Amino acid sequence: MSEDPGTVRLTRKPTDWTSILQLVLSALIALMLLGAGVAGLANSRAASGNIRLSAQLLSFSSLALALPPAISAVSSAFPVSRSTHARKGPSRWLTLFTGLVSAGLIALGWQLQQKAAPGWPAALLTVLGIVLPLLWLLQLGLGRRFGAAVKRQSGLMTFSIAFSLPLILIIELVGLIGLMSVVALLILGKPEISALLQNLAQNLETLAQNPDALMRQLEPLLREPAVIAGAFLLVSVLAPLVEETLKTLGVWLLAGRSLTPAEGYAAGLVSGAGFALAEGLGSTLQSVGLVSAGEWIAIILGRFQASLVHVFVGGLVGWALVKTWRDRKIWRALAVYALVMVLHGLWNGLTLTAIVLPYLRSGLSVEGTYQVIMTLFTAILLIGFVWFSRRVAAEAQPAQVGQNQADLQEA
Repeated sequence: MSEDPGTVRLTRKPTDWTSILQLVLSALIALMLLGAGVAGLANSRAASGNIRLSAQLLSFSSLALALPPAISAVSSAFPVSRSTHARKGPSRWLTLFTGLVSAGLIALGWQLQQKAAPGWPAALLTVLGIVLPLLWLLQLGLGRRFGAAVKRQSGLMTFSIAFSLPLILIIELVGLIGLMSVVALLILGKPEISALLQNLAQNLETLAQNPDALMRQLEPLLREPAVIAGAFLLVSVLAPLVEETLKTLGVWLLAGRSLTPAEGYAAGLVSGAGFALAEGLGSTLQSVGLVSAGEWIAIILGRFQASLVHVFVGGLVGWALVKTWRDRKIWRALAVYALVMVLHGLWNGLTLTAIVLPYLRSGLSVEGTYQVIMTLFTAILLIGFVWFSRRVAAEAQPAQVGQNQADLQEA
């Protein structure tokens, strides 16, 4: 049968199975987290005290974690053809606004802690005190690219939260069990250690209700060279090795898509941000029962510092991977990987040193020195983060000229 003159043959576009898969998985993850958050808030009404606060923190954390997969699902269901490159917009003003709001909410949370009022507002502000500074770091690093590739960026964050983080935790748990087994073989033969463990087993129920007494009982164990070496090996070597290898696993899913180094940097940033978001919200339970405003603000600032490390080194790895895929200079990727390992390991090692030293030398106070060192470390890292982000953005400007149509489609 012949076609009528003037008719146009209709053709269907090939099914985008990756978008369908992203839609389905993101929707499932978002629904599970939203359901957990809403159910937790409903159940928390029947609880009281620290149990209620814990339930509220977990609920608000679940709701916050549901945002990236929810955005990923919506952007997959209703794709919009937008450039993954820099766009015009009030990026600096948005970054400034987010920073001011973050500072204001943290100040409000600090005042609530001073009044020892750990109700749901304090729980909500604790979660926002982790989420909003992380959002500010993303805006600072992505610049004009913030929100320019919603589907890709939210998908990478979802992948980091739902897949990379659980895989990392499993591997780190296996490593922890292995190290503990080795350390146990080295120290269990000592009579004083055997007596210590026997005493702990007999009084565990009582000691569990008194953390200070438990730590005093554990002091001889914490002074053991094998225990100290095992702790530093786990925190400063194994954890950075596993996390920096797998945290940006999502970037590898984009291999073969002719990414620019700036796109690789952005992909690494949001992958690191997904990990930092899940890790940070998972640590909110540290604030349960705290009545000291100083302790609360220390947790919030500590999470900001950790988020900066995860986001920046994630971006560095993403940038190095894409550069290596383009010019095959493997030495660059290896050098950057070594750098982020050192940065992450040094960061973890400084924190562990501040914890261990008072047990090695009774009465030694290192809190002030530790705060000064970590503040300087954070300032240097933040300056490097801003400088490198601007450098990547500047290098990306000429590359926008002559981009083909395929590069303009959001992945």
